[in-house]
Amino acid sequence: MNQKVCMLLCYLPFLDSRIFECEAKSLLNHGFDVTIIAPRKGGLLFHVDGKPFSKQFRDKVFYYQGIKVVTYDSEKRSVNYLSDPLYQLGLKENADFYHAHELNSFTYGKEIKCALRQQNNKKVKLIYDSRQIIPDPFSLKINAETKQRWMRTLQDNLKEVDYIVTVSESIKS
Repeated sequence: MNQKVCMLLCYLPFLDSRIFECEAKSLLNHGFDVTIIAPRKGGLLFHVDGKPFSKQFRDKVFYYQGIKVVTYDSEKRSVNYLSDPLYQLGLKENADFYHAHELNSFTYGKEIKCALRQQNNKKVKLIYDSRQIIPDPFSLKINAETKQRWMRTLQDNLKEVDYIVTVSESIKS
């Protein structure tokens, strides 16, 4: 049986070139089963340019180029991770590896890893694929308190991470 990788997305589109083209397809070609859990906005998935797909990718679960895509309604997100659809769908995948691409999805990955360890004594691996330290570098309303909260969240999540992928030496440090 192939090992399973589950990619968790809070905001990014599932066709993001780094996620889909560089990582998911490469993992698939190396024999992994790959699932991407991706958000819908207003019932629709969106392309990398932010425009919604109106005629394709309508099913909640589908395969695209051999990769399983499981979708959820981003409007149903919750501050309580136990009732959040990303957490619930990720837990249901029961993967061997959870691959997070944003600080928020990293938190869900950490919680899923802990839950699977407690419930099933399953040892899963958590990968954090960090592109930036600040989740939204273009936001003009980032105050010091928010930055400190993000840093505490990052440091807490790092206690459970198994692998980190970064795009630069500055983020790595």
